Amino acid sequence: MTFHVHSHFFTKAFCCLLLLFGSASSLFARDRLSGQWDGNLKVQARSLRLVFHIEQSESGYKATMDSPDQGVRGIPVATISLDNKILKMTIPAAGIEYDGTLKNYSMLSGTFKQNGMSLPLDLNKV
Repeated sequence: MTFHVHSHFFTKAFCCLLLLFGSASSLFARDRLSGQWDGNLKVQARSLRLVFHIEQSESGYKATMDSPDQGVRGIPVATISLDNKILKMTIPAAGIEYDGTLKNYSMLSGTFKQNGMSLPLDLNKV
C-alpha cells in the first residue's frame, strides 16, 4: 500500500513537471525573437555595427535599431513580422529593409537593403 501511495505521488509530480516544462518550451518557441540582435554590416572596406532590440508586445513585435559606430540609438522599426522563420523589418524614414531567416534560436541570416544597396547581414542574439 505504501509503495502505491509513493508511486502515485511520483507519477503526479512527474506529470506536473512535464506540464511545466512543456508550457515553458512552448512560450519560448512562440517568442524566439525577443532580445538584442547584433551584426556587422560590411560596407566597402568598413564594418558598421548594427544592433536590433526586439520585444514582443500585445499586438505583435516592436523593435528599434542602433548604429553604435555612428552614435545613433533607438531608431524605431516601423514594421516587423515573423512568418514561418522569415523575419522582415522596415525603417522607411531611412530607406532600410531587412529580410532574414531564423536559423536557430540565436542566429538570423539575411540581407540589409538601403537606398538601392543590398548587403548580407547576419545577426546573432546576445
